[in-house]
Amino acid sequence: MVDDALASEDLVLVLAADDSWMFVGTVTEVLEHADRHRRTGHAPQDLARPAPRSLDFHDAAGHRLHPLVDERLVVHGFAVADTPADPVTTRQRIDRVLETARAHLAAHPPGAQTHYPVGTEVPEVTGDLSEVLDQLRVAEQIPDNAHKRGWFHNLLHAMG
Repeated sequence: MVDDALASEDLVLVLAADDSWMFVGTVTEVLEHADRHRRTGHAPQDLARPAPRSLDFHDAAGHRLHPLVDERLVVHGFAVADTPADPVTTRQRIDRVLETARAHLAAHPPGAQTHYPVGTEVPEVTGDLSEVLDQLRVAEQIPDNAHKRGWFHNLLHAMG
């Protein structure tokens, strides 16, 4: 195993390289979610992706992470990159995703035509980067079924 590999319960922030989407979960949750998408695809309300997405991975301190892959290119974990942590820039990227989510929710208000519960709002997050990731992970949680993780999670997918 790699010496600088994250433990299965460590938090990982997955960001689209263009800051249009994010996912926060433990290493285990990130790998399981990716596996569900490989097996079942996206939920019907998600936008179709015309091409694969470039993703960036970060830990709770703002370090970039490298995916650990096997010979079949299956991701099995993450290792800390040999670069300085940048929690400020990482937080700014999260804020851009949250602003996009607020705009999307304003354009697609909760109600009968959307899958968002009436009265929902994009979460306001505060604190240092690790606290922000904890708050976002809680916002994404709900049931154990593939694409019904929670309205916030589904909103992020619907954004692209």
